[in-house]
Amino acid sequence: MIQFNDESDFEKSEVSSEGSPAPEGQPKPDAPAPQPAANDPAPVVPPSEPSFSSPVESQPPSDSTPFQAEPQSEPTQVEEADAGLDSGLDSGLDSGLNRLADPQTMLGSVEPPAFEEPIEEEEVDAGPDLMEVLNELGEEELTGESFSRLAQAAYDNEDTARAFRNLVEDWGSLDIENSTNSTILKGYGLYLLGQLEQAASLLSAEASKNHWAAYYQSRALLMSQKSESAFEVAQEASKNFPESLNLTYLVIETASKVGELETAKALLDSLEAKGLVESSEFLYHLGYYQERNSEYQDAISTYRRAVETDDTNTNAAFRLGFCIDLYGGGENKDIDEAISAYEKCLKVVPPHVNAVINLGILYEDRERYFDAIKCFEAVLMMYPNHARARLFLMDSRASTNMFYDKEEEKKADRHNQVLKIPVTDFELSVRSRNCLSKMNILTLGDLIMKSEQELLSYKNFGETSLKEIKEMLTQKGLRLGQGLESSGPQKTDDPRNPLEATASPELLDKSIDFLELSVRSRRCMERLGIASLRDLINKTEVQLMAAKNFGMTSLNEIKRKLSDNSLKLRGS
Repeated sequence: MIQFNDESDFEKSEVSSEGSPAPEGQPKPDAPAPQPAANDPAPVVPPSEPSFSSPVESQPPSDSTPFQAEPQSEPTQVEEADAGLDSGLDSGLDSGLNRLADPQTMLGSVEPPAFEEPIEEEEVDAGPDLMEVLNELGEEELTGESFSRLAQAAYDNEDTARAFRNLVEDWGSLDIENSTNSTILKGYGLYLLGQLEQAASLLSAEASKNHWAAYYQSRALLMSQKSESAFEVAQEASKNFPESLNLTYLVIETASKVGELETAKALLDSLEAKGLVESSEFLYHLGYYQERNSEYQDAISTYRRAVETDDTNTNAAFRLGFCIDLYGGGENKDIDEAISAYEKCLKVVPPHVNAVINLGILYEDRERYFDAIKCFEAVLMMYPNHARARLFLMDSRASTNMFYDKEEEKKADRHNQVLKIPVTDFELSVRSRNCLSKMNILTLGDLIMKSEQELLSYKNFGETSLKEIKEMLTQKGLRLGQGLESSGPQKTDDPRNPLEATASPELLDKSIDFLELSVRSRRCMERLGIASLRDLINKTEVQLMAAKNFGMTSLNEIKRKLSDNSLKLRGS
């Protein structure tokens, strides 16, 4: 479902949300240092080397987080094209997605890949409102509301979004150039635009003197995958500005990110002693600590409490959707909750890109292909070179042209459920049960892969046991050898992957879980009966693509994961 990577990969787009530079829902300071306002927007920057797995996660979790994503669920019926995003969405969400479909509401810009020409933009007038906000912020004391106000003004419409980029690039021409807050505001502007290295470099000069410079320097480092450096900057800033609550939360976040869990826990305990335990922001950071400590179910519960306490805490909403994508039960109710969590992220202007991508993937898994298409197209309006969005869009469009018989699919699903029934559910004799157990026949599916001759050739398995087994299968409309017939000559005549002869047997015998695939890919592996890497490398691309809900995104993910282990599909 859906993943708009985790720390390394945009696995379930990573994606988990870590990532957007600007803080959302940051707590207000205990004393003088200004704090970020709730829903303070943050930049959304796709990984430089995008991976194609499940939910998208971005860098730092506590800001607007674009996403990790490919949550899955049992498909429902295809929505009519003219239903669009209106179907199944409340008015608030509908307006959010309508807003999203317009590029002016998408935050920031991303440097296009070297192989593509950047899109030229015409000169536009910044308008009086944006210039007025910049001039006012140039001299006044900066607060969390200041940064939120600038982001809102910058992305008020398409013209102001373009103008804002032009202004940041040509900062020296502004009257604000010599103002007190010029360096910090320009650094924040670069941060919003996704130019993270430049932002961190510029803000470092002011970090020892200004709380906001240090805060956004650390955020920019965290977003650019320099987590250790972000942690060091946050720690130093927290010492320089001990009264700043949002810097304390930033230390907790970066400490959790780099594995300094004892540091994070000690700070959480100190905040709990101050009576902050019921605040949404505390719960969000507690949930992130739990998530990094592999306490996934506890993290999900804590994120739920954070969202219930403050449904505008989109950081908590994002990570709630992300964790349910990755660690939930995969039931329809879980997917519904993940969708609802991601939809909350759309109410922030601008919405998180990764949240929109993850939401699109979930829509696609529910066969709401036109809803998914609108999500991916919305991302590409602002980021034409966004590789993941482009790939997901191709999959969704291709799905609208696919045809399959839903009744036949239901019959196949029922048949598969029967094959999963354990043989121990039947009243067999002790001898028959022992023989089946020793032959490693655990389910009816295992049993129909055996012929009468194979069973009779086993020690202590005689005609009486055979008759008993055949009667048991007849009850379920099955028979011995049926699985061999449906698989055709593949068992004996299909060529094997030459890599089997050279690859490490220990590696090939590893469970498919070793690859840490996205939800969609894992479910496809289950449908195809692929349990080990050996099974996988003996499949061709055509065989995988024939599986329901298995598209180019999943294929690219599997090929990449195999390549990381010096393996490849048969015939590749």
